[in-house]
Amino acid sequence: GGALPFHVGEGLAHYYGVGAYRRPVDDVRSAGVRFAPECLGFSNVPEPDALPTLDSGRTSPPHDPVWKQGVPRDTGRGWDFEDIRDHYLRTVYGVDPAELRSCDLERYLALSRTLTGELMQRVFEEWRSETNVCGGGLIWFLRDLRAGAGWGILDRSGRPKAPYYFLKRAWSPRAIRLLDRGLDGLLIEVSNDLNERLDAQVELLVIARGSTVTARISRSVSIGPAAARALDADEFLGSFFDLTYSYRFGPSQHDPVVARLLDPISGAMWAEAVFVPQRPSAARPVALTAAVERMGQDLAVRLASEALAHNVRIDVRDHLPEDNYFTL
Repeated sequence: GGALPFHVGEGLAHYYGVGAYRRPVDDVRSAGVRFAPECLGFSNVPEPDALPTLDSGRTSPPHDPVWKQGVPRDTGRGWDFEDIRDHYLRTVYGVDPAELRSCDLERYLALSRTLTGELMQRVFEEWRSETNVCGGGLIWFLRDLRAGAGWGILDRSGRPKAPYYFLKRAWSPRAIRLLDRGLDGLLIEVSNDLNERLDAQVELLVIARGSTVTARISRSVSIGPAAARALDADEFLGSFFDLTYSYRFGPSQHDPVVARLLDPISGAMWAEAVFVPQRPSAARPVALTAAVERMGQDLAVRLASEALAHNVRIDVRDHLPEDNYFTL
């Protein structure tokens, strides 16, 4: 469809605006994508024990040919998909990728893992919104064909990379999300893809300095089968908080904003969304505690944090967590 078959606003069209063509994330709201048979295509860094290694057994640095063999590229182009990821590291996270991988390779790899997951989640949350015309998209692609930072959201052995968990949350049948609408504030959206009515509590928390709750409001919602509902966060709170930090009347007064979808009877949390108006420019120490408990045949890890912790990663030998790379 369209004047040219690859125009994204009509019919089926591959979409790499966010991705290979380095468009800002807001492009997914204006592009008018109807359905994407291919989309995104990021060089996704695998977990540490799946990184390519040299003959010595040491992890290959990103500039080494052994590493580059696992990085996808388009034929004849002067860039590869690691260059694309580094572009978004600079524009989204505000770090210099060359400087970071030279001075702190471990942090470069950690940020690279979560970056592509966050971008994929944000794209699909916008596409899933009731205000968007998109009917869906197919990720390019599921599983790597060789060891390294390939397109897959699973590595060569089939183990999840970080984007797998971000997409699992974005695609959940019962989902809640916070969408940045600039001067119009935050939009709270709840989706119910199940074939039964969803009765739930929506809870909104505004948190200052990562640990002090300055507002906490809850409301009952009822959503029909295969339906969604949007709530205006400003109307929800009943007063002005500048939740998106768009007006900038002095320093930001909150960090973060949290929306939760709760069982109205037991209070159990079905889904959670966290919005941070300003990402910190440097890592901040957070006091995390963990305890392991037996739950039938499974193990449970109980985590607690005194303040906001971004993209918490659980690493347990010989086990895979049901959720990972979450904000706590």
